[in-house]
Amino acid sequence: MREAVIVAGARTPVGKAKKGSLATVRPDDFGALVVREAMNRAGYDGPIDDLIMGCAMPEAEQGMNIARNIGALAGLPDTTPAVTINRFCSSGLQSIAYAAERIMVGSAEAIIAGGVESMSMVPMMGNVLRPNAKLAETAPQYYMSMGHTAEQVATQYGVSRADQDAFAVRSHEKAAAAIEKGHFVEEIVPVEVTKRFVDENNKYQEKSFMFEMDEGVRHGTTVQTLDKLRAAFFCTRHRNGWELFPNIRRCRRTFGNGPRKSGIFRIETDCEIPFLCNRRCTAGSHGDRPSCRDSKGFETGRTIHRRYRCMGIKRSIRFPITWCNP
Repeated sequence: MREAVIVAGARTPVGKAKKGSLATVRPDDFGALVVREAMNRAGYDGPIDDLIMGCAMPEAEQGMNIARNIGALAGLPDTTPAVTINRFCSSGLQSIAYAAERIMVGSAEAIIAGGVESMSMVPMMGNVLRPNAKLAETAPQYYMSMGHTAEQVATQYGVSRADQDAFAVRSHEKAAAAIEKGHFVEEIVPVEVTKRFVDENNKYQEKSFMFEMDEGVRHGTTVQTLDKLRAAFFCTRHRNGWELFPNIRRCRRTFGNGPRKSGIFRIETDCEIPFLCNRRCTAGSHGDRPSCRDSKGFETGRTIHRRYRCMGIKRSIRFPITWCNP
């Protein structure tokens, strides 16, 4: 089997949903920006066999096969195929896995893959949610949110509110330190943002700025601060017998110890793109030498089914994809 390698990668800064810096920027626009940058970093001018984009809510501004639209906006030839895939939270990661698998089996030479999402423009669960009545009656856990399932995981595995708050504080401290040391600068593509609004004098105004760093990190947060936050999810018991949530006093997930999404579990606005190719792809041509040196890198795995009401606990079987530096 051939080896798949990641030759370049790029991402936008991560913005807060609704009121963040990217709230007014279309996802296909900042997606195209990152695709162009990934190709520039790869130094590759050969054909692209496919553009694969993961998107959890592919509708409205990020609908109509957004991968195809991103390719067009990025300047790819209209002969370049593109596909949008959806595995909810792992959509972007799944696109990379699909790209690697195609390269490994020899059905592609070079693929751009990644993920894009704007929760500012498309809310979680989409603009219109229409559950299947039979499924909602017999298996309502299929429509549970991540917050609900997180409560189930915490209950099943005995993860306390204090444990989660302490973990959240360490996470924010590490992220803040990484930002201060400039660890994320190299991977980020700054986005030029223009916001249009009517001021207090009813005059049309435009404000432009460069968005260059992630917004979601809480600098200086403490366990004491997080302990004051109320639980983010109400609790009840389903009539079929299993707990949708435990008692409200035992609920553990808050706006502070959940994923930093401008609000708990609110997907932030961003785009991430790796550029994958086989070991023999080189800048400008398909040469005989590898385009990059060996280094320990990314791994992807086979998907494993879990019950919907207890997401996040998975076993993986892995095979390697090498991250390379030209």
